[in-house]
Amino acid sequence: SGQYPYSRMYLFVQTSLPDQKQINDTLECVLAKQSGQLLGNKKWIGKGFGNLYYNKIPYKINIRFPVSGKYEVTIEQGMRDVVLPEVFDIGLRVEKVK
Repeated sequence: SGQYPYSRMYLFVQTSLPDQKQINDTLECVLAKQSGQLLGNKKWIGKGFGNLYYNKIPYKINIRFPVSGKYEVTIEQGMRDVVLPEVFDIGLRVEKVK
């Protein structure tokens, strides 16, 4: 929501491949830009309705899955707060490359 206290969010992304290998990444998600001189005066990036915003943040662009089979992706927030205030949902979308 627009009440999220930070302008960024860090996510730890762990991908388990069918051949038992694992890939670990840290993804920085820029959610807002500073607007003016006042600290905390943010302009949210993305689309929204009312006080809710959503973003599509690219991750692993134009890659091929190296092994056939089941992949498992785990996303964990990487911020210092145990619970992130005003964050309601995070998802992952896989799109076929054209």
